Amino acid sequence: MTSQSPPESPKPAEPHSENFVGVLNTPPRSARFKLVVGMIVALVAIVLITVATDFFTTGEVMKK
Repeated sequence: MTSQSPPESPKPAEPHSENFVGVLNTPPRSARFKLVVGMIVALVAIVLITVATDFFTTGEVMKK
């Protein structure tokens, strides 16, 4: 293992997994990226909770 690291490593074929791993094990490199990921996760959670409550209250998902 050499301790030499290029300033910008070449991006792999799947940038999403690289971004996910980067959020997990890099120092506070981009707080804005973590904020965006947090907002996306919050939006998905809100949508899931809304659909779940709709399903449990009416028994059907988004049926008008």
